[in-house]
Amino acid sequence: MKRRSCLGCVASVFTLGATLPGWVAAQSAVKVPRIGVLRWGVPGDDNRPGLTQALAAIGYREGQTITIDWRWATNRELAKHHAAELLAMNPDLLVSSATPAGQVLRDATRSVPVILGSAADPVGSGLVASLARPGGNITGVASNLPARGGKAGAVAA
Repeated sequence: MKRRSCLGCVASVFTLGATLPGWVAAQSAVKVPRIGVLRWGVPGDDNRPGLTQALAAIGYREGQTITIDWRWATNRELAKHHAAELLAMNPDLLVSSATPAGQVLRDATRSVPVILGSAADPVGSGLVASLARPGGNITGVASNLPARGGKAGAVAA
């Protein structure tokens, strides 16, 4: 009986030893979140420091604990090309800097969340259904809003 018990323990240790490295590797493979940013403008005309500092304030470090892919466009065709590139990278989140960039991202995806960094009249431009209930996958900050009965500023999700 002692022999069977001992063999059972040895078999258990070998089984555990064989499966543990794979389990540990699976546990340590932490997914680094990816953000795709589509800026309307030219490189150098951006909010890169503001976004990276805000993310750092909540514990995310670009290149370490988060990946940010930046793209700039000055026309819709280039923006569409960049939107397709960003989506091919499987981002967890997309950020747009202006209404045209937001519209291109809206047309490119209905599943990846999109944050409007700043959009003039997101309701009138067709980005969201309403400020109170934007619906879909888009939320963010609105600027230059026409009077809407006291509801201005942020688009609530």
